[in-house]
Amino acid sequence: EAFDHFPKRGAAEVHLATAFQNMIYDSVHFPAPLRERIYEYIRKELAGEKGARDTDEQFIYKTRKKGFGPFKKEIWNLPPDVLRGIGKELEDKFFFLFDKLAVLRTRDVTAKFIKPVDVPVPAPESLTGKGPVEGEKKIETWTLRKQGLEIGFLTWNTGDPSAPAEKLRFEDGLLVTNSVKNGKQLDLDN
Repeated sequence: EAFDHFPKRGAAEVHLATAFQNMIYDSVHFPAPLRERIYEYIRKELAGEKGARDTDEQFIYKTRKKGFGPFKKEIWNLPPDVLRGIGKELEDKFFFLFDKLAVLRTRDVTAKFIKPVDVPVPAPESLTGKGPVEGEKKIETWTLRKQGLEIGFLTWNTGDPSAPAEKLRFEDGLLVTNSVKNGKQLDLDN
């Protein structure tokens, strides 16, 4: 793939969202019966968007991005092995693209123009319940690794308002801040 030509030509932006949505639908891990239910929904509910000359295949391809919303709960609740399979395919593609687009190890250039600001985002009550049980850990931290590099971390608050809020922070593919000690490691290569 010729993605390495974008940075060589000075491209400032590359739009890839549709490509990643297509990867999900086309994944060998995505359940065919669910995909077909989504396509049937599109044929029925979005029929007005079909062009006079569109084949069924063309119509589905250009509108299937609208199929995620109505089936979000079913997609989120796919079996863990299915989600891991799809996630691994996406992860590998992201890492490949970040490498080709020359965005890895760009901390110095980024820091010259961008000053990160931590913005606390409280967890919804539906995720935290009534708060932590006495003696329960109040903070979970996972260090994310890819090909042996720390590429970020995820911290979330399990309900204690005095605990740090949720964060997912990536800078230059490296972990930049870790205020919580003894966090867990998550190796994205496995």
